[in-house]
Amino acid sequence: MPKYLSFKINKPINRRGLAYGLALISSVLAGVILFSANNTTKTTKLPLQENYIPELKANFDTCEIGAFWISASGWALLDLPDNTIKIHLYARGDGGAIKLLTRRIYRKDVSDFLKIKSDFHLHGFHATGIRRNLQAYYGKSLELYVEDSKGVMHYGGANVCTGK
Repeated sequence: MPKYLSFKINKPINRRGLAYGLALISSVLAGVILFSANNTTKTTKLPLQENYIPELKANFDTCEIGAFWISASGWALLDLPDNTIKIHLYARGDGGAIKLLTRRIYRKDVSDFLKIKSDFHLHGFHATGIRRNLQAYYGKSLELYVEDSKGVMHYGGANVCTGK
């Protein structure tokens, strides 16, 4: 008759250590999922470089790129009355173009410097993107577009990022 292994636990399970380990694993997993969900980039067609108007003012404060990520921040302003804007940033290279996830940020310093009366001071932006071989396919160039309240895209210029 074959002998079976017997798994007999001599010590009780340390529940505190088990709970700590499960909490640590689940928090790392949640962080990776949220990081990936918030920084996905999609291949897209680049808008036409037209509709440049002198009322569009923009500046890149920082622009850095690594092998798998890109990060840029700055400010943009379309100085037309009663106009709200959306800021779009694209990384462009030989592999095509990808649209970066862009968030508006508070920049009262821009309002003060340009003497703009604004209640919200949302002239700033911060854009990020993560993608495999990002620098190899999409280069180091970023292009800025501003969409006005009527849905018209205005070309705001390009910037070359520094590599890390």
